[in-house]
Amino acid sequence: MIFNDENQTPETSDWSRESGADTAQEEPSAQTSPQWNDFRSVNNMPKTPQKVRRVGTTTLGFTLIAVGVLMICSLLIPKFPVDMVLRFSPLILILIGGEILYNAFAHREEKLKYDFLSMFVCFLLIIGSACASIIAPTVKGMVVRDRLQYTLNNDMEEAAYNALQGEKVSSLYVNCYLIDYPWLYGTSEFADDVTWDYREMGDYMMYGDINMMLQENLETPEAFAQKVSEILQKLKPLEFPFYDIHISQRNGYFDIWIGDRWQWDAAPEDLEEYVEYSDEYRYESGDLEMEGEFSAG
Repeated sequence: MIFNDENQTPETSDWSRESGADTAQEEPSAQTSPQWNDFRSVNNMPKTPQKVRRVGTTTLGFTLIAVGVLMICSLLIPKFPVDMVLRFSPLILILIGGEILYNAFAHREEKLKYDFLSMFVCFLLIIGSACASIIAPTVKGMVVRDRLQYTLNNDMEEAAYNALQGEKVSSLYVNCYLIDYPWLYGTSEFADDVTWDYREMGDYMMYGDINMMLQENLETPEAFAQKVSEILQKLKPLEFPFYDIHISQRNGYFDIWIGDRWQWDAAPEDLEEYVEYSDEYRYESGDLEMEGEFSAG
């Protein structure tokens, strides 16, 4: 330190001034306050985890219980309508939707998490139930339809046999074909304990025919048409749900196909024009000429 003569004030040398400036820069300023992270601050407090509620588990539980009860009932009750119950499988979708709406309004503070596994299982149950509700009546309907056709055929053959007593008939059989909707015959309308008459099955009849062969051989088309008219008059009171009938005789000379009600009501002379002749009869009667004539040499 050097004292000045006039003011007697110490003077600081250049070296002292430089060292003091460095020291001032190294020491922290008294006005700067330390930054403390207060763990009690609201921003720094740990957040409480939000509750998570799974949606779909309850519906899956009820669905599994219902499926188990259904299987037990089908095993213990012989005629339990499984196919009818399976048609209500879309109720599972209603249960899932109700569960979602209930949790969305009753537990708004909680986070909803959809249980996709449960929903996928419910979806498979719905698809399986829908397929079963369609396949089961269809398979059952095919069996019922075949049995019903067989029964109707026998009933109509029996009715025709009784109506044609006294007629010389060699063979007679009836074919009827119901409409091809197998699932229709699997409904409760065609239950096993219901007896159907062929007169009541007209709305379900798709096609039917009667095939008959006469035991006697008539000589002329006029006589054949007269016999056909007599047979039709005996069959008309039976009220068959169709009009297709084929009548022939044993030697094959004549046969006739009738397919509408007007022909059933036609007179014998009108039926004669529908009679078909065989080539053998036409040859013997002279209506059929032989091709190629041989002359004696």
